[in-house]
Amino acid sequence: VVLAVAVAGDVVITLERADGRDQATLVVASAAGDGSDRRELVDPRAVEDDDTTAIDWSHPSPDGTLVAVGTSTGGDELSTLRVVSVADGTWLPDTITRTRAASVAWRADSSGFLYTRYPDPDAVPEGESGYHRTVWEHDLGAAVADDLVVWDDLPDPTAWAEVRLSRDDRWLLVHASLGWDRTDVHLCDRQSG
Repeated sequence: VVLAVAVAGDVVITLERADGRDQATLVVASAAGDGSDRRELVDPRAVEDDDTTAIDWSHPSPDGTLVAVGTSTGGDELSTLRVVSVADGTWLPDTITRTRAASVAWRADSSGFLYTRYPDPDAVPEGESGYHRTVWEHDLGAAVADDLVVWDDLPDPTAWAEVRLSRDDRWLLVHASLGWDRTDVHLCDRQSG
């Protein structure tokens, strides 16, 4: 069963659950091929060595060479973001916690991305660790501690931020949803700030 499809660069990446499997896997194939080159890219059980590990979401880079993947265990959906190479399935060292249902916007050159993340539970009032979803920027290979907050102008702690970048990386678009009836739209010219 195919659960999701993304096309990036010259590859098709699908989230699929095979018969008899509890968890879906990421599968990659050439976009121009007949599907005979299909191969499993990510088996979530191998990521955490835990049968309850699931792929919560995935976002391929524009050139299709990398995929940001969110996994969680035990059904908690408190995703950890990791990056996998499409060419050989190796994992980059980048690991970012607290990325439940992350929105990821890759830079055009695939050197990094903007993403949404929740705060350290110790940094917010008790009971609010599932709020305060802000936008950060990450350079591949850099320490997560060096990531910069790009947008944290939350009109309310419950605002749900989604992020997009223009193809030339100049324009950052943040949609901040407040419940089901309001979405604030923020546009930033990244050249001028």
